[in-house]
Amino acid sequence: MKTQKTELVLLLLICTINCVSISKQDGVEELKKTSWGKIAWNLSQLAFSGDSALKELADVLTSVTEQVKDLRHDHEFASDKAINVYDSKREQLDLEIDETVTFIARNTDYLDTQMHDYIVNINKRLENLDKNVQENRKQLEYLTFTRQKQNEKFLDTLSQYEHMVAQVDMCIALLQGIFANEEFIQVDRVKIITRKIFAATMLIGGIDMKELLETTESAKYTDTRVQKYILEAFNNLRKQFIDHKNSDIAYDAEQQKEYEDQKHQLDGELLIFKKDIAELIYNLSVTEEKIRQIKDDIESNRKDQEFYSKEKEFINNGRQIEEKWKSKIIQGIQQSIIIHRESHEFNKPT
Repeated sequence: MKTQKTELVLLLLICTINCVSISKQDGVEELKKTSWGKIAWNLSQLAFSGDSALKELADVLTSVTEQVKDLRHDHEFASDKAINVYDSKREQLDLEIDETVTFIARNTDYLDTQMHDYIVNINKRLENLDKNVQENRKQLEYLTFTRQKQNEKFLDTLSQYEHMVAQVDMCIALLQGIFANEEFIQVDRVKIITRKIFAATMLIGGIDMKELLETTESAKYTDTRVQKYILEAFNNLRKQFIDHKNSDIAYDAEQQKEYEDQKHQLDGELLIFKKDIAELIYNLSVTEEKIRQIKDDIESNRKDQEFYSKEKEFINNGRQIEEKWKSKIIQGIQQSIIIHRESHEFNKPT
């Protein structure tokens, strides 16, 4: 009988150990509200009630065994549920980590290939456009320089024509005065005048004075026909000067128009170049802002990845703790069942 009570006390001790969640100050009534507490209380009452209680104790042990089995099932279910929650969270974290890894890899490759090539292409186009602008300005500078030289030459030639017309007009007036006074005709003076005009015309070219010069060298200046011929020759010479002058003016006008057309074309090309440059600079700024945003997103995903990895580590630790706790609980309950069975066998009536 003493041995039976000793076994019973040991069983009571095991039940009491499983009631550790109830603090001392909760009292007996609080203890009796739990399954283990109720079992412990009943066993404590039976353990000291004498031999007549052995059969009742056997029944209680049988009931306790069933309750312990149920309790084990409840603990296993709760632990499995907690482990499933950990696994579900871990799977979700794995998906989120994979998403961040994929995002970082894809966008890093995008920055290193497409965006890099796009930036290089824009810079090359800007460099070429800058060269085009410089070449355009050089062409305009040369065109303007050439036109200035043409204009200077034209103005100089125009001045010569105007001077020669004035000289011819003066010669005509002098000859008319000489021919009007036949008695005072000075042959040498007429020759000097014609030679002077001839020398002047040789400077500007395009005027044939040979016939006039030969005529005046051998002419009889008292002959009115010769006088008329000489005056007509000088008038023709004057007309030639004026025609040449007008021709040069018309040619200069054509050159001016050609210059303005070429300048207009170059200015138009320059506007197109500047427009293309402005568009490329805008595209470059948009691209740089896009690159900055992508880099920010990559950095944000890196931080998310670090957070998910740490969270996964916490989840793994929690799952391991839950596995250990489940194993410990089941082991303790299993030992309790074994003890209950042994006590039940020990207390069977003989």
